[in-house]
Amino acid sequence: AAAGLATMIKGPVGFGLPGLVIVCFLIARRDWREILRMRLPLGAAIVAGVCGPWLLLFWARAGGGEVTNLVLRQSFQRYAEAWNNMAPWHYFLWRFPLDFLPWALVFPIALWASARMEKSHRLFLWCWIAVIFVFFSASSGKRGVYILPLHPAAAILVGWIWDRTCADPASQTARRWLKMSRA
Repeated sequence: AAAGLATMIKGPVGFGLPGLVIVCFLIARRDWREILRMRLPLGAAIVAGVCGPWLLLFWARAGGGEVTNLVLRQSFQRYAEAWNNMAPWHYFLWRFPLDFLPWALVFPIALWASARMEKSHRLFLWCWIAVIFVFFSASSGKRGVYILPLHPAAAILVGWIWDRTCADPASQTARRWLKMSRA
């Protein structure tokens, strides 16, 4: 149902990106049975049940040409062959750090240190970040807001390393940072 609502708001990426993240995670874990147990036909039916009524009303009011324009041109064609906001594949390599400031300064350390995180948690966060980053980097059209869905995963990593650093009794640096932030 949530994927259906996300699809109503953002189009096919509403269910496509979370689905890609989950499948990527399950493949990385080599959990093939869970992929088969996901009940994808039921999930597709629920998404269709949420989106279908609006799409049918839109079709009845605007016609098939507008539905085709909305679904194919404004979603799939815009992704594959953008006609505005065009940028090279590496656009998000500099855009993400700017958008994630000041936490971008800690992000590489958190990414590296997450190797000590529980494996399934680490894999899920890495898949989340990688899928969003690669998916939108592959499109010819780019805007900074496109990769906002990876910010929560990056924030979880930064929060995790911050928590570990503050909890470490030997970490004088974390204590200094805390004192400075209170001043």
